[in-house]
Amino acid sequence: MTPATRLRPAARTAVAQSARMTAQEAAHSIAFDLSRARDALERGKPNAALVLVELALSSAEALSEALPCDQLAVGELVVDLPARDARLAGEPLHLSRRTFELLAVLASEPGHAWPRRVLYERVWGSDLSHTSRALDATAGRLRATLGHSWIRTVVGVGYTLTAPAGHAG
Repeated sequence: MTPATRLRPAARTAVAQSARMTAQEAAHSIAFDLSRARDALERGKPNAALVLVELALSSAEALSEALPCDQLAVGELVVDLPARDARLAGEPLHLSRRTFELLAVLASEPGHAWPRRVLYERVWGSDLSHTSRALDATAGRLRATLGHSWIRTVVGVGYTLTAPAGHAG
């Protein structure tokens, strides 16, 4: 029996586990498996290293399938980037172009405190943070659409998006 054949049940387990992991947890798991594989090679155990590398690869493939880059999900909020569509609990959200773009940036890293300067650059294409209140107005429209608890102001920084407890998915 080859190491790859022995891996199949473990790979299936990795697929199931990675679907329940966050992207960060999966990345740490993959890095850990690769680190163990390097250690196995240093100890002269190439078969064990091969099994660990294949496990890391299967976890990476499962993560890639579970996290399509064209859809962002935060709790019950789903942002479909190619379709420029956003839905909350299955209901379509009617957003202006800038409001959708702000939502897409915030949803790309939920919980991340996005600096105002970066949000202006990503949504408006230039840093207007010292002369404009457009970001505040757009964040206000987004709050009105999603509900106040979705968008949090990080004082002295900018904004963050998090799913409230009732919408955690």
